[in-house]
Order: sequence, then structure tokens, then C-alpha cells
Amino acid sequence: MNARDDTLSDDAAFRAELRSLLRRAHESGVDVKGGWECRNGDGDPDWDVVVTEVEKRADSDVDANSDVDADADADADPR
Repeated sequence: MNARDDTLSDDAAFRAELRSLLRRAHESGVDVKGGWECRNGDGDPDWDVVVTEVEKRADSDVDANSDVDADADADADPR
């Protein structure tokens, strides 16, 4: 798998790819909870990635592919 195969042109495409990656890993038995440093060498930024499992909302089964909840969480200021 080459991370540069598909161009992510917007936030929705990024979220869809991230969701797909997490689901594939989970379905394969990978523990996706935790934190990782993603070092990318010169020219590209480094990131700290943290994944936590959240409780499903009662309405989450209505549209499992909706980004509505993710959009609301992304806009929230945790401070």
C-alpha cells in the first residue's frame, strides 16, 4: 500500500479514508486505540496521532457513514 496512491483533496475525503483505515484495522484484529508519533523526515510535518474509542450515540445506527457527528466534534474547542 502506498500512501500517495490516492489524493485527498478535502476534509470529507480525509475523514472517509481515516474511517476506512480504522475499520479495516479493527476488523483485522489490530488494537487501534493509543497514540503514535508519525515522523515524516525533512520537508513534511510530523504529527502526534491519538485514537480513542467513543461511546456510540443512540442515533448512530441511523446513518453509519454520516460525518455530522465528526464535524461537530472537529469544531469544538476543548479548552
